Amino acid sequence: MSNRISAAIASGMLLLFTAILPAADQPVSVDRAAKIMTAPQGFEVTLFAGEPDVVQPIAMTFDDRGRLWAVECRSYPNWVTTPTGPDRVVIFEDTNGDGKMDRRKVFLENGANLTGIAYGFGGIWLTSVPNLIFIPDRNHDDIPDGPATILLDGWDRNAKHNVVNGLRWGPDGWLWGCNGILSNSNVGKPGASDAERTKLNCGVWRYHPTQKRFEAVAHGTTNPWGLDFDQWGEAWITNCVIDHLFHVTPGGHYQRMFGQDVMPHSYELMPSAVDYQHWAGGHWTESRGGKGKHSDAGGGHAHSGAAIVLDDRFPPEYQNSLLTCNIHGNRLNRDALERTPTGAAGRRRPDFIFANDEWFRGIAVQMGPNGIYYSDWSDTGECHNYVIADRTNGRIYQARYGNFSFWKGDLSQLSDLELAQIQSENQEWKVRTARRILQERAMERSIQKEALDELSKFLTQGNPIQRLRALWTMHAIQGDSSAIAKLLLNNSDESVRVWAIRFITEPQKIAAQTDQLLHALAKSEQSGFVRLNLAAALQRLPVDRRIPIALALSAHGADSQDRAIPKMLWYGIEPIVSQYPDRIRELLDTCQIPTIRQNTARRLIVQSNPRQNGTTLILSYLADQKNPEVQYDLLVGIQMAYAGRRNVAMPPEWKQIAPKLLASESNLVREKATEIAVLYQDRDAIELLRNRLESNQETLASRRRALEILQQQQSDTLVSPLLKLLDHPELRGDAIRALAAFSQPEIANAIVGRYSSFTESERQDAITTLASRPQFALKMMEAIQKQVIHRQDVSLVVVRQMQGYRDAQVKVEFQKIWSIVGSTSAERVKKANELRTKYTPEVMKSANLSNGRRLYAQNCASCHRLFDDGGLIGPELTGSQRAKLDYVLENVLDPNAIVPKDYQVTIIELDSGRLLNGIVKEESEKTVTLQTTNEKITFPKSEIVSRTQASHSLMPEGILEKLNEAEVRDLLAYLASPAQVPLPKE
Repeated sequence: MSNRISAAIASGMLLLFTAILPAADQPVSVDRAAKIMTAPQGFEVTLFAGEPDVVQPIAMTFDDRGRLWAVECRSYPNWVTTPTGPDRVVIFEDTNGDGKMDRRKVFLENGANLTGIAYGFGGIWLTSVPNLIFIPDRNHDDIPDGPATILLDGWDRNAKHNVVNGLRWGPDGWLWGCNGILSNSNVGKPGASDAERTKLNCGVWRYHPTQKRFEAVAHGTTNPWGLDFDQWGEAWITNCVIDHLFHVTPGGHYQRMFGQDVMPHSYELMPSAVDYQHWAGGHWTESRGGKGKHSDAGGGHAHSGAAIVLDDRFPPEYQNSLLTCNIHGNRLNRDALERTPTGAAGRRRPDFIFANDEWFRGIAVQMGPNGIYYSDWSDTGECHNYVIADRTNGRIYQARYGNFSFWKGDLSQLSDLELAQIQSENQEWKVRTARRILQERAMERSIQKEALDELSKFLTQGNPIQRLRALWTMHAIQGDSSAIAKLLLNNSDESVRVWAIRFITEPQKIAAQTDQLLHALAKSEQSGFVRLNLAAALQRLPVDRRIPIALALSAHGADSQDRAIPKMLWYGIEPIVSQYPDRIRELLDTCQIPTIRQNTARRLIVQSNPRQNGTTLILSYLADQKNPEVQYDLLVGIQMAYAGRRNVAMPPEWKQIAPKLLASESNLVREKATEIAVLYQDRDAIELLRNRLESNQETLASRRRALEILQQQQSDTLVSPLLKLLDHPELRGDAIRALAAFSQPEIANAIVGRYSSFTESERQDAITTLASRPQFALKMMEAIQKQVIHRQDVSLVVVRQMQGYRDAQVKVEFQKIWSIVGSTSAERVKKANELRTKYTPEVMKSANLSNGRRLYAQNCASCHRLFDDGGLIGPELTGSQRAKLDYVLENVLDPNAIVPKDYQVTIIELDSGRLLNGIVKEESEKTVTLQTTNEKITFPKSEIVSRTQASHSLMPEGILEKLNEAEVRDLLAYLASPAQVPLPKE
């Protein structure tokens, strides 16, 4: 499932005005759907169940007899607020092995907001937003024994498609699930206080079925709606819009689509497990339909469901492959999962199954007892369609290979020994189910000795996979396998060592002797994958007990360039830095990882700790340090800590160490020390950079960097050099943007006086600067009335910003030039119909593409990049599939239909009189970073006079309204053009 974000100006303006390609009026008939699907040679697809037997199948699971339990989610998208609703749980059974269900039972009729299901422990587990519930059926008669029990509550019901989902039993014996980025949840047992709850939005969580413990496993991504485990027990989730596949290491903080990580000082987030996407760029809405370049790339940005093939009835090349439904691509994607030195990665493989039906909306996919099962909502919309949803249909398909051996039985009837022996088989569904049944039995009685002996044999004599399965099963049986796990910390297989680490740090009270074992391993461990998980384990230990292990891990310089280890290690070290500053010298003396050194300095500067002044501590250490690499890292951290702050008082320690640093043989140290000296208002450093800025002998990069540092301090003495730069084309744009921070009247006069000589991009910067203050805006409006500045040059984004001024004179002059009135839904529908009729392919043949590029520069380029031209606030447009007129109408005419909170415009007025409109990208205790249409600005919170969050996105309504018919045609034709064209001659 995906996120719809209307935060960017040209998000809907990406269509070719060629033939419109509507979806079919109805889906392929239920009896033909499986027959027309395209699968790899040797695979067979059958319709396991279809309407009217099943509708809206959002989730699936299997019981001990191999029967499929499906959740029919008819609540979506209008979640009910009552305990009961229209959702159902239906049981399907294939008795003869033909790949089609022939028995059907309804287990539950009145479910509410059901999004996930798991079977086990005498009943079924359901995510029933906002709750996790359990419905008992201990006598297995397929009739609930009683009402549902709410185990957990607090998930966000207002998140629409970003809700809690994805239930799966993990190899650790816990129930795992996912949650989306808009689902700002506070989860706990019913009646729990806020202190007893866990806050989370996007990420992964787990719940223990017998211990009743809830934990957040990892944070980040966008809207994970698929979860499974590979043969090594590693968790994988599928995702939307940003990268589609993440290898989830417990304790990880992963890249997000937007918003702040739950850890205030995480600083850097861990990457995905892939280096490719299943769509060809552009705004994510453009991948709907999955045609053209998007089809070649994999079909689209939206993924749902995850199943890892671990079954020897399928060909070897498919083993340990992850399958996921590509919603817009009407297909299933496949990634091969491969081990890397410090984790795992997904490698693209040919797409698995093509539905060949534009109504196919794949949601869930799972490995079952007799093949691969995947569900289809069968609809023309997708997860953002909150108005029209077809609740009358749905399908579940089964895919299997060759002469597939049909399994039929009841694993719950097997002995303990037989269940233990299954751990050596190669059909993962049986392996996992047998392990869960043994876990259930261990709740009631002791597991038979011969079964435990069999597991012990696998643990000591089996291959690596059998060892892992035996360890997982013994852990599930015992509830606490730390005694066994300690014996495996030196096992020859790295995955066994990883799981040993996880299990000995799972108890709520971790034995003290565990610290010594982990410390010894941290010093000697050669596997990066194990070191990553040792770093992750730090977060499970009390902070004071982490220190020796953290020191040992930070000494592994080989991990410096790893994509994940330095970040994960920092997540565990950060509390040490904030709570035990007296151990910082020891940490920095030992540390061989630049990221940790930089983050330590950064954290010490920003923290407020009564025990010791962080600035004094880090500068004192810097004074004693002779290694230029260490010096540089500490200086980088110090500078990052001060980002957005101005005129910081110079610490006494800096006066003592500055001469040494400014005279360093290392150019990197000298430059960084100079930049920090400017922050501390060192006159010599300021003069040095000002001379560099004004010198034509310096490189352009050096001058631009000097300006970047100097303008952060916003000293009035910078105005004169900036005004001079208005006559130097190489730095004119930089100077125009920097002048927005100052209020001197001569600034507006200088910009207006030179406006006619500016390039198109410089004019947009000039207009943004002139609109930043009431007095500047008045000067601009005067110039518009005198036709020095063309009214059409002022984008609607800027116009809307000027509407926010309270100045009476500005309001009067504004009304003389503009009158902005929002349109109604009926007006937008009418306008959309007019556009569909007017701009036909024939009309577009006469378009002037060069003029279209000029209009793009005025209206779109401040946020979007097309053919390497434009800004980066909105998505890159160059690779977009541009085939459907409805997309442009949806987003251009109604850009604010659905705007997530994190993408709404924030309007900020500073004490200098400057008005800013933009999207908050980062926020700390002391600073805010705002992305405007032409720059990213970080400034102190202390300078904010007022702050308002609007309900709209940066993209205004009416972009096309100010253009005449020919200009609309030219702009849209340019957006649809296959290659860059020159700007019109002046």
